[in-house]
Amino acid sequence: MVSLSKTLTFRISRLLCGLGFVICCVTSVAYAAPHPATSTSSLVSPSQGLFMLSHGFSLKTAGTSWILDPNQTPSEEWLYLQSGKSAQFKVQSEAVRTELSLESYAKRWMRDYASYGFEMLGTRSFTTTDSRGLVVDLLHRGTQKQVRQAVFLKNKKAVILTCSDQQKSFQSTLSDCNQMIKSFSWIQQIPQKAF
Repeated sequence: MVSLSKTLTFRISRLLCGLGFVICCVTSVAYAAPHPATSTSSLVSPSQGLFMLSHGFSLKTAGTSWILDPNQTPSEEWLYLQSGKSAQFKVQSEAVRTELSLESYAKRWMRDYASYGFEMLGTRSFTTTDSRGLVVDLLHRGTQKQVRQAVFLKNKKAVILTCSDQQKSFQSTLSDCNQMIKSFSWIQQIPQKAF
């Protein structure tokens, strides 16, 4: 009777262990993408903020309506998000050849705005939890598109976040843009390329 009880206990424990393994596998497969690091992968999910880890920073869209733009293919240098019909958020990273201050870096390209038809509405410095940034507000009179750019610079790495929408709907887009900009954070140690 004792050996029957031990055998039964052993079989039940093996069954439970096997069931646990199956549940674990099914759960991990449920979060997997058909192709790793594609738009359906949790690795590049904007809400998780992991899609730019390989570039040394994170940015989160949790609590906003921003998703990866299915019409744009992410690259090593940029990534597009969309919200609604006309709102767009571009994340761009760039290597800087020489050590510059944030203001010096921004001045190099701010003078070109007018040649592209933009009117500068204002600039100001700001800080997030661990980063200092510069925000530039612009308006393109020809297309009636309003733009907010936030620039971050650290160790010869520049990150430019560009939020744009039609001027009439820009104020409703702006709060989500600001939330994402405020979530920007440099990663202490840049990991190996994730993709």
